[in-house]
Amino acid sequence: MFLIVLAGCLINTELYERRKEALTDHDGDSFVQEDDCDDADATIFPDADEVCDGADQDCDGEVDEDAGDAPLWYPDADTDTYGDASAPAVPACDPPAAHVANALDCDDDSTGVNPGAYEAAYDGVDDDCDGTDLTDVDGDGHDAQVTGGDDCDDADADVNPSASEVPYDGVDQDCQGGDAEDLDGDGAASIAAGGDDCDDNAADINPSATETWANGFTDNDCDDENGAAVLEFGADVWSGWRAGDYQGRRIAALGDLDGDGLQDVLIGSEYDSTLGEGSGAVYALDGALGGSLEIARSLLPDVAGLYFASDVDSGVDATGDGAPDVLVSTVGSAEVAGTAWLVDGSAWVATGDATIDEVEIGLVSGSAGGTYGPSSVRFIGDVTGDGVTDVALSECCGTSAGSDSSGRVAIFSADSFAGSIEDADVLIDGPFELAYMGGEMDSVGDQNGDGLDEILVGGTGGLAAAVVGGNVSGTLLDLAISVIYGDVSSGYANARNAGDLDGDGRDDVAVLGEDDAGLIYLFTAVGSAPTRLLDAPSCVFDWSEHGGVSDIVPLGDLDGDGRAELFIPQFFSDSGIQRAWILPGAAVSFGGSVEAEESSLSGVSVVPTAGFGYSAALAGDVDGDGGDDIIVGAPDYSATAAYAGAATLIAVPR
Repeated sequence: MFLIVLAGCLINTELYERRKEALTDHDGDSFVQEDDCDDADATIFPDADEVCDGADQDCDGEVDEDAGDAPLWYPDADTDTYGDASAPAVPACDPPAAHVANALDCDDDSTGVNPGAYEAAYDGVDDDCDGTDLTDVDGDGHDAQVTGGDDCDDADADVNPSASEVPYDGVDQDCQGGDAEDLDGDGAASIAAGGDDCDDNAADINPSATETWANGFTDNDCDDENGAAVLEFGADVWSGWRAGDYQGRRIAALGDLDGDGLQDVLIGSEYDSTLGEGSGAVYALDGALGGSLEIARSLLPDVAGLYFASDVDSGVDATGDGAPDVLVSTVGSAEVAGTAWLVDGSAWVATGDATIDEVEIGLVSGSAGGTYGPSSVRFIGDVTGDGVTDVALSECCGTSAGSDSSGRVAIFSADSFAGSIEDADVLIDGPFELAYMGGEMDSVGDQNGDGLDEILVGGTGGLAAAVVGGNVSGTLLDLAISVIYGDVSSGYANARNAGDLDGDGRDDVAVLGEDDAGLIYLFTAVGSAPTRLLDAPSCVFDWSEHGGVSDIVPLGDLDGDGRAELFIPQFFSDSGIQRAWILPGAAVSFGGSVEAEESSLSGVSVVPTAGFGYSAALAGDVDGDGGDDIIVGAPDYSATAAYAGAATLIAVPR
């Protein structure tokens, strides 16, 4: 008992409580009060990390020393507010003197060099500290030439080596050393750039270029004139090989008969003597072959002495099998009626050289001997309105209604080509005795807007030509849309489609008068009233100073003015030198006249006495050069043998 009382008397309660307080961790930071300089704040204790907040976190008696979150400060010796990027950083809660909080200054010794400074171009100094001097002021991705780059104008983003050059504006957009003034590279600057090249897109057009036939519708030398050009006959000639055959008397565009991609040409030779004198023959001229007509594909009659190929026509696929078909006629004699054959082009290709009986689809005979028909044969489109290609045959000396040699025209559908001329779907009789209607025929399209094609027929004895509808039989004067009368003395007249010379959308008519040697009467698309030839509002093309004309070839619009051009070859010449001309549609003024020399854009000189131009046709691209070609017959050509004949190719001018 004594001991317990004594022990109780020995404990100091106050001291005990103080000690207990000192050894307690009040803020839970693992440090008791006697070791923690702020035991009420768990972020303050001897092992705490010092931070910049003005407090002594680690209880060492110092404030913010070695604070872990102290920012870095960089020297700013030039006092431009940008710190030295190359100097070591100083960590401190408060900025030391002459220090800033960034390291962006690439030159701390110059107040004019810092990220906020103006960048001076091309001085070799990186004023704005972006890593380089300013060498591309316009921002087009190309450095200025003064800095070793390739930009010839660093103030214009549209001028640099990658830019597209704008011609003729005086600016070198692509930095090639000058403005684009010679786009075609022919050495002549464009007129638009102050030069003298009238077409800077074509290297063959410039003041130093030469005018040629092939480009006769182009002003190649920029003198505002096309000028006459000379092309010697013989450059592309397919010659006959046997004397007296007169090859080339008939020419027709054939189309691509053999499927080689080139246009072929039909050559009719009624005097060909392969089967004997006066037997005749037809040849398919392949443009890929040259030299002699002897190597051309031949079509012969089945008997001798017919004068086979008195007329020919082609270029139409009448059978619809993809190959062009052929019309051939013989006029017969005073005793024997003539014949016209429709030839299957596909069969001719498959057979090779053939006789007419091997490849004919059908034949039509003349009405009697002495009618000299079929004297002309033509594919004429659809004149009867049945949707089938029609064929026109003529008997120039046929007699109808008691009128001797009034002539007649017979129309057959190609799918029913058989019998006699008397069996035709439509028969058109000549208007009067000795009219000789139908000696020549041509297709002229739809002249009166009724949806059907019309036929142009020639005549003589006062009838120069007539445009006739072909869907009803009857006499010409009852059926004709227009009749062109000449004087009784005007003689035989060739009637031809002249193309759309006046640009009204309809083909015009040409009459080539035999007695009016060298005169071609051109008529605008026909009207409804009969017209006397010499009183008609025509254009007379005067060739009389040069000789006669036997054929013409419409070429379409070559110069882009909406009016067709006309190829006119000279058949015979008093001077012995023959020529061919092209009459531009723009030179034709209906109601006036025009001279050959004044109107033609191009001229061709040919060898003398060749019979050049007796027959001609626009044949398409025969030689594969990409341009259309004219094939002209020269039946009197005698270079290989006397009057062996020839066909020559003349490129259509461009």
